[in-house]
Parts: sequence; C-alpha cells; structure tokens
Amino acid sequence: EVLISYHVNSCTKYAFTTHKPERCLYLHESEELRRRPLFLDGDWNYYPKICKAGCKKNDTCIFSLNQVEVNYHPLSYKTTLCKFKEDECKKKYCDKAHSIKDLRNIVSLYYASYQSAALQPIPESNDVT
Repeated sequence: EVLISYHVNSCTKYAFTTHKPERCLYLHESEELRRRPLFLDGDWNYYPKICKAGCKKNDTCIFSLNQVEVNYHPLSYKTTLCKFKEDECKKKYCDKAHSIKDLRNIVSLYYASYQSAALQPIPESNDVT
C-alpha cells in the first residue's frame, strides 16, 4: 500500500488535527507530491532518477520530479538500509530497510520489471529530448 499511496493524495485530517506529518501516509507539503509509479506495456511511467532538465512536462516526464518520487519508486524503495533501527526511526513509512532481511534486491526488481520486455537500463536524463 505504501508504494501505491504514499504522498499521492493530500491529507484531509491535517487541517483539523495535530498529527505528525512524518507519521502520515498522505501529502502535507505540495513539493512532496508524488505520481503513482505504473508499469505499463513493458515500461515505467517514470524512473527513479531526478530530471536534470528542469522540464515543464510534469506528469508526462519520464524522470522523477522530486526526491520523494525517487525514494518511493518500486525500483528504489527499501533497497538501502536506514541509519536508524526500526524502533528508533521517526518515519512511519520509511523508504529505507531497517534490517538485512527487509532489503529489496534491486537486480531482482529490474529483472521482474523487464522480463516481458527488452531489458533496458534507466535512460540518462540528458538523453531526453
């Protein structure tokens, strides 16, 4: 659910309650708005790499528009270890793994994504026209 929902929609409770944004699944700051990553017809709608072109394509850009899109993309989510233990981490929906067993294998993720399509690396943001 985190990969599907994290920061995709605005929080409806935030204006009415005093809860901690870092413990909430929903968006509180507009600069952290995230598109839902989709794998369609053998390709991702965007890749976990920041767009360097500063493009104005927004939703149609094939690169991540912010760090939240990078961190919560299926190809990067929980592929590195958090510097905090799970009980010490302040983020309820942390994008990092809290133990070796929680680490997701990036090679397996790429293979699973592209097994029905031609294996292609993530394009360089400079290569986009």
